[in-house]
Parts: sequence; C-alpha cells; structure tokens
Amino acid sequence: MAKKTKKRPGSSTGLVRVTKQKAIDGLPGPDGVRIRYALPEEADKVTSLLKTAVGDLETGHLEALAEGQCGMWLLEGLSGARLVEPLVRAAAADDMKSAAAAMSLPLVAQDRDGHLVGALLAVPFGAVISTITQLPGHEQHALLSILKYAKIKAVAVSEDAHGRGIGAALLKRCVQVYWQLDYMLLFGGFEAARDLGPYYTRQGFTCCGPGRRSTSAPCWLVCRSSSVRGRERRSSTDGAAASGDRPRVARGRASARAKADSRRARCSGA
Repeated sequence: MAKKTKKRPGSSTGLVRVTKQKAIDGLPGPDGVRIRYALPEEADKVTSLLKTAVGDLETGHLEALAEGQCGMWLLEGLSGARLVEPLVRAAAADDMKSAAAAMSLPLVAQDRDGHLVGALLAVPFGAVISTITQLPGHEQHALLSILKYAKIKAVAVSEDAHGRGIGAALLKRCVQVYWQLDYMLLFGGFEAARDLGPYYTRQGFTCCGPGRRSTSAPCWLVCRSSSVRGRERRSSTDGAAASGDRPRVARGRASARAKADSRRARCSGA
C-alpha cells in the first residue's frame, strides 16, 4: 500500500470527531454500511476476509482480537487516555507483543442486514520497532515509533460488495482515527502487478515507487502523512468524506472509477 501523511486531529480532516462510542457503534459509510470496531466474536470472519487480500497475514493480532485485546488502547485513546503510559508499562514489563496488539486497529464494514462485507487491519510497524531495539538507548525511540507510525496491513471487501466504495470508507475511517490520535504516518504496500496505484492516489495516498522485498515480488510503497491533510480540509466535506460520495459534478465519474477498481485485485498490505 502507499504512504499517507497527516494533519492535526479532529476537524482538520473535514469529518466529525470519532469518539470511543462512535467507533464501537459504527460510523456511516456508503449504502447504509457502518464502519466500526471489530468484535471478538467476529475474529474468524475478519480473518477470512483479510486472508483474501494478504496471503502471509500474521495471526497474532487476530488472536488478540478473539481475546478482546486488539486495538483496546487505541479505543481508550479516543476517549482521551494517554497512550504513552500503558506503552511505558508494557516496555518495563518486556511485553511489547501485547502492546502491539492493543495499538492495532481492527475495523469492519457491516451492511444493513448485519453482514460483514469488508475489513481492515492496521498495526504498529514491527520492522521499525525491531530495528530501533538494536540501537543503544532504544526504548524511547521504539515507543515513539509505535505512537507515531502505523502500517495498514490489509484491506479487503467481499466479492459481492465490490464497487460500492466500501474499501475507500474503511481507509477513510482508519486515517481519521490515527490522525485524531496524533499519528504522523500511515503506510503499506501492494504488489506492483495489482496496479492499485491510481486507487490509492484517489484515497489521498502517495505511491512512492516499487521496491523489492527479500521474500516476495516487487511492490509499491504507499504512504500518507500529515502534509496532505491541509489539502483534504479544503477539498472535502463532512458528508462526502463519510459516505465516499464525490461532489455532484464528479459523482458519475467516481462511480465508474469505483467499478473499475473493483475489477482489480483486492487491496493488500505489504
């Protein structure tokens, strides 16, 4: 996936501020879909959805979801809790694995009939944390990386729900949560063969170019950081951002693009 950069919390994205309760109950998406936190009892369904997008999906975060631990600290952060304090305690107890799960973001898209039609998982970037921990005096820097950088591991939409803007809605709410919590960078990757660059560019990400990982095919790095958020504020509206709609003059073209995107391979995280 690509990189995404950030703006200041809350209204700077042009969206209503997310509260803990709103994240649990669900935020509006297209066609009556609600974007909300995944529940522990939905872990199997979420896993099945995400594995359609990422073949090498680690199970640790999803096991934490089944145990009711995945994303719990982020959820408390939406209520104003300071995230640095539980992180410091986890580091002191040498329990960063549990901390990483608690700082992950599991979102689902639920349709009007109660069916899960999409899922997204974002996680702390393990490679950065692992590298930092090899350096002298690494503790503070490792904690800072968990508080400021996140990786969108996978985004997936059910086959029969393609072309409705659900993937875009999941990404939008993911970005909104992390920016509100004062993160600086969201990023991910997709295999170059999937040709998802134009799709992620329309979601506000920057495709940084292909790179070669040691065990897989070339991929594109997709990033989004705080520097793009000023442009979002000027160009987005509350309703359009929440629903995935575009302004009236562009709605027809947006619909055609969504249908074209749905024919491409599913979104995946690197």
